[in-house]
Amino acid sequence: MKWATFISCLFLLSFAESKSLSRKIRDAGVEATASRFATSPLTEFDSLALAWFSQYVQLATFEEVEKLVNGVVARSTNCTTYGLPDPRCTDSLHASFLNELCHAQDFVAKYRLTECCAKADPERDYCFIAHKNATPGYIPTYQEPDVEDLCRPSRNVIIAQYIYETARRYPDTSIPTILIAIHEFQKVIPNCCQDADKSSCFHEKDAAVTKKFEEHNFLQQYNCLILKKNGRKEFKDFKIAQLSQKHPQAQYIIVDTLAEVITLGHEECCRGALFQCFQKQVDFANFVCVHNDTTSTKVVECLSYYERESPRAELLPTDEEFMDNRESCQHYSENRTAYLAKFLYEYARRHPEFSIQLLLWVDEKYEALLEQCCKTEDAPVCLAQLDEQVNKHIAENLEAIKPYCIIEKRGDYNFQNLYVIFMCFHIVNKSLC
Repeated sequence: MKWATFISCLFLLSFAESKSLSRKIRDAGVEATASRFATSPLTEFDSLALAWFSQYVQLATFEEVEKLVNGVVARSTNCTTYGLPDPRCTDSLHASFLNELCHAQDFVAKYRLTECCAKADPERDYCFIAHKNATPGYIPTYQEPDVEDLCRPSRNVIIAQYIYETARRYPDTSIPTILIAIHEFQKVIPNCCQDADKSSCFHEKDAAVTKKFEEHNFLQQYNCLILKKNGRKEFKDFKIAQLSQKHPQAQYIIVDTLAEVITLGHEECCRGALFQCFQKQVDFANFVCVHNDTTSTKVVECLSYYERESPRAELLPTDEEFMDNRESCQHYSENRTAYLAKFLYEYARRHPEFSIQLLLWVDEKYEALLEQCCKTEDAPVCLAQLDEQVNKHIAENLEAIKPYCIIEKRGDYNFQNLYVIFMCFHIVNKSLC
């Protein structure tokens, strides 16, 4: 798989980690620098290192960051090409990068990071993360490169500066998100350089790339907000419902594995451990693309699988297994979390028309019914209430939303005004409305 395509796959896949994956995948952070570097094209390794150092020391100059990149590349080259007996060759890439950073004592002193280098891992990493500043305006406005310079054959330095400038302004954004944005920008260069109006072409194409980048960056922040506000269990349930709807053909063990992987990956990314986050995405992409036959029956390549919905087979109703089954209470008491996750998976793959929020509501109601019904003599009859409760809930919500639908038909302006009032009264301080 080409590296650019592979990065695109990472970008689409989101995040990954799982108990059922091999120790190599679960413990990606302890893999040797040499083995990691050996599997990455030199220019892409440069880009990865450049983005990482730019995020960790945002105020450093491009020349300073470039020097750090050259240092870590040289060491990795020695490990892979010459097999030098250097104990540092067994360091993980993350530790190797941190070591390179702390080795430049005058550099870390200049940017007041000496205290971080005095700590042992993982506290050393946490210290660097704590110094990141994503406040808008913390880094001066980026002056876009001259169009003619972009069209010269020797534009690699400009692209490198583009990575540097982007990464230091987005210190909490995952590295694959940044690299794919750079890749998308590079794709427009040949066409725009042949355009009669190069400036307008670059302005238009760059705006589209930036918009896509900001959307994915927002999505990452949104996922972190859900994780922080609702906790990992609800976040994982959210992902189980998403995956089950999108790929109803996938087996439960695969869906549960991927949901767990995505959850753990987001935990790494959301706490600011972006390199570990990147490593998990790399290993997850490898795992999924190698084992794609276990997730879909008609997968030609990794990207095509994740960009389209799997075919939906005829699925039997969930009643027989979860409502009419007298063993439901026993299964629930034995492992509540796993049983409810299995119910959510089965219910979601049968209801692609339901929102994720509604599916989570159904899962919650089913749990409440289990608590109630398993204390009765005839649990199946009691559990049969679920369908009635779901239908009632949907009808009530449809009735409640009718007035909004009428206003929406009167135009976007009226609907937006109503929505502003709604948000004001229900979310913001009512006294301000």
